[in-house]
Amino acid sequence: MTDHIGSGTAKGVIDYLDSLVEKGRSRPGVVNPLKTAVTKVLQTTEGEASWGAVDVTALEVSDVISRFKNKTLSQYTAASYDAYQSRMVRAIGWYKNFLANPGWVPTQNASRSSASQDIKKQANASEQRKAPTATKGGLSVIQQGPQEIDSIPYPFPLENGKLARFYVPTGMTKSDVDRIAGFLNALVIEKKA
Repeated sequence: MTDHIGSGTAKGVIDYLDSLVEKGRSRPGVVNPLKTAVTKVLQTTEGEASWGAVDVTALEVSDVISRFKNKTLSQYTAASYDAYQSRMVRAIGWYKNFLANPGWVPTQNASRSSASQDIKKQANASEQRKAPTATKGGLSVIQQGPQEIDSIPYPFPLENGKLARFYVPTGMTKSDVDRIAGFLNALVIEKKA
């Protein structure tokens, strides 16, 4: 059961979480939601066959959650997406602590505060890599000269393996979306046969 525990992969996270329950260091009620979040999100974003081999030591949870949102659009509530993200951050944070300090196990109080700190760190790192932005009321604010545009970033995987990132303003109407779709259609370059 713990064949992958030191591998640094998603399967290693699951094995580590299972070992916590097996050794009486945590309860199934605490661990199972973490395992479900890691498994469901990575199976959706990376595929059923390869999710377990994902290197979680370099994984950016916020980007994975954004891809998960894109692939499962409107299947979950915003609160569910937030819960998946916080559970993934907690599970991977625990696992990274274990990899850095073999034998490490979470304490009940430390796990909650470290998970929230990890979420804040990931959000800050993600914000720093983007175009000049700030946050305002939990939304990204693109700074565009004297104006600011409230927007939400959405990564979108392209067929060629690259990642496009859309900054979608809040309060878009159906008419806005139709106009943007028309604009994007005009950008398409057809491959010549």
